[in-house]
Amino acid sequence: MTHRSDEHDEMLSLAGTSFVTHQSDDNEEEMLRLAGSSFMTQQDDDDDEEMLSLAGTSFSPPPTPPTPPTPPHGDILEPIILLNASDNFINVLLTVWICVRLCPVMWIPVEDKWAPFLLFDRYQRPLQVTGSLVNVLDIIAAKLDFCYQLEVPPSGYFGTELPNGTWTGVIGMVSRGEVAMSGVLLTFSKDRAKAVDFSQPLYKDTQTLVYKRPEVQADLSGFLKPYSTPIWILLLGTLVVVFLSIVLVQWGGMVLLPPRRGSRSEPANNREPDVGGTDLVWTSFLWTLTSFIAQGSPWWPRRESVRVVTGCWLLMALILTTVYRSNLKAMLIAPSLRLPFNSMEELVQTDIPTLVAKGSMVYRYMMNAPPNTLLHQLKKQAVAPSNLLQEVRKVKEGQYAFLTSIHSIRAMIQSQFAKEKNCPLYVASEPFLGATSIGLAFPKNSTLKKQVDTIILQLKESGIMEHLLLSSVNNVGICLHHKMSGPTDTLRTLKPGDFYGIVCLYVGGMLVGALIFLVEIALGKHKKQLE
Repeated sequence: MTHRSDEHDEMLSLAGTSFVTHQSDDNEEEMLRLAGSSFMTQQDDDDDEEMLSLAGTSFSPPPTPPTPPTPPHGDILEPIILLNASDNFINVLLTVWICVRLCPVMWIPVEDKWAPFLLFDRYQRPLQVTGSLVNVLDIIAAKLDFCYQLEVPPSGYFGTELPNGTWTGVIGMVSRGEVAMSGVLLTFSKDRAKAVDFSQPLYKDTQTLVYKRPEVQADLSGFLKPYSTPIWILLLGTLVVVFLSIVLVQWGGMVLLPPRRGSRSEPANNREPDVGGTDLVWTSFLWTLTSFIAQGSPWWPRRESVRVVTGCWLLMALILTTVYRSNLKAMLIAPSLRLPFNSMEELVQTDIPTLVAKGSMVYRYMMNAPPNTLLHQLKKQAVAPSNLLQEVRKVKEGQYAFLTSIHSIRAMIQSQFAKEKNCPLYVASEPFLGATSIGLAFPKNSTLKKQVDTIILQLKESGIMEHLLLSSVNNVGICLHHKMSGPTDTLRTLKPGDFYGIVCLYVGGMLVGALIFLVEIALGKHKKQLE
């Protein structure tokens, strides 16, 4: 902003309400002072024609702006006026912005939900607009010598097509010629292209999911996690097979090859007779189980055939128990995070409510999705609130998932990291919609579009466009490169909940042992009575 004198600096600090007036270099009009109102005075028609010729544009003066939106509390908002702070402007008195050079003033509709490009509270006064797109609009305005004024559409947000073919929101204002161009980036689509003309793409975009990053919690069944459920079932089946094999081999050896007393291979006074009957079954079961858990047993196999079977089982049990201990130790030292979902297919299998921006392209696709599609299945859990910014804050608390632009997700992560220096969100690795183009919208056959396209191409080729975007999310790489699943890189102190599973197993074993003890006592008394 260029100042004429030091007095103007003092005037800037006193400014509270905004209105626009144009003046010539030789004769300034008397500046109007109306408290709490915004107004604009125009030069005569000759000055306007000269002003348009200097700007090199052919668009007409802006129409009367639409009625401002009504906030939830019911008060009518004042018209929103935001002018570029560049060399084209100076500030005088309390409530006046004055253009140094004569320039046309353009109304530009904006929407408040697409960070990092544009972000503001539509009900806040004075309006505070931030984002990388503001810088782009400033550059375009400076190159084409025009002033611009941002206007929030009263309804419809980005824009929804009505049954009669008209549009609401930003697209509606642009298609009806109420504004010269959009002040927010819009995703290119076939339906929208029928209503408006799009500029050269400013960026590429994808639609993906974001949700609260899960935390490592104490797991009651953690001691079972080293092996999956099918492996545990296979191990139980193997125990049964080994037990039956030992019983059958011993029984077959006793029947087919009874031991001969006094044989040369085994002296009679040194050979222990093979067990049979109930003892055979019990000792086989006890040895099979104790060898698997690396415990001792008073019985050991004596026949060569039995030793072959038991030797194979010992080797297998050694490998299984060693792998189990190693995996359990690794899980305790570096526990793994299990994500609730990592794609749209997994999300629709859950009951997690999912935020979708009303009026967005995804919202339109979802509402018109045919049955048996992912978007149609998403309807049952989709939420499209009127105040999206307020609900988005609940994503990090795990109340909602959010289907939105990857650029919006980066802005969310950037904001959270700047405030709390942590990364509470994770991004699904599988995007839902692939690369799409986003850019500005113009009325059909607008002559302004060609001039803006030239500036956009220059900004992209010089790297300025990408620099403006990356500088607004400069910390997001810390979280995006942070490992969101699999083993964590931080140690965790074990809590009592980590041992509840083992304690329950021990208590269950004690109860079973006590029950068996009572049964033995009862059987012993019954046996004595029979004798």
